[in-house]
Amino acid sequence: DELGISSTIVATAATNITPTSFTANWSDLPDVQTYQLDVSTDADFGAGTYVDGFENLETLETNQEVTGLDFSTTYYYRVRHVNTNSTSTQSNTITTKTTVSPATQADSTALREIYAAIDPSTLNWETARLQEWTGVTYTTTRDRVVSVDISNSNATGELPNSFSASVTS
Repeated sequence: DELGISSTIVATAATNITPTSFTANWSDLPDVQTYQLDVSTDADFGAGTYVDGFENLETLETNQEVTGLDFSTTYYYRVRHVNTNSTSTQSNTITTKTTVSPATQADSTALREIYAAIDPSTLNWETARLQEWTGVTYTTTRDRVVSVDISNSNATGELPNSFSASVTS
């Protein structure tokens, strides 16, 4: 009956999930100099899919706040530990999804009403994610709409009554 000490790092569920951030968590191990965290929008952590600043991010803690994220987006994270001898293999991968605030949901609903009421033939609103819609400007946290400029979209039609204006190109 011997007690074994695991040297395998285990990523655990994200906590403090908001529209633009979450806290990544993992197990504590002895003899660790640092931990390395990867956060990606791709479960395979492909090139170009890492969240800015979160590829091989070094930390001494067993958790890390991940910020600057898009709302309603799925993210993946994994971690490694580094000691004097080597760097461990990857931990398991944790999947988490940022939330949507009621204010963001209201903005999205309003923009979708506008899209349905007019014919914006040059806008990417049908195919792109909300955060990437042409002509839409957001707050620095990217969770609220600040302005909408559809003047170059060839849009025609009447805006819904709640907006009480007409759009012509």
